[in-house]
Amino acid sequence: VNFTQIFGIIASILSASLYIPQLIHMIKLKSGKDISYIFLFLQIIASIIWVIYGYYLNSLPIILCDTFMFFITMMMIMIKYKFSLNENLVCYPENDKKYIKFN
Repeated sequence: VNFTQIFGIIASILSASLYIPQLIHMIKLKSGKDISYIFLFLQIIASIIWVIYGYYLNSLPIILCDTFMFFITMMMIMIKYKFSLNENLVCYPENDKKYIKFN
């Protein structure tokens, strides 16, 4: 392992960890409304392309980083979708019955 590979591994770890605070923030707030689906889907496409590129370069740091980013982004999409279902439900009592209204 040479200096260039170590440098690449450190950069990959830092890049891959960028999304973890946002993921934790989404889970704590139980909301994903601040994150755009377009952003998330573009990140998925970019991660796939980077993994393919890393494969052709035979670069383990690129492959690992973007595989991790792919899975983190997929988790963000699932969390955003799950919490968006809850955000669209409004329950209110009317004549001692519960009605559910979708916004």
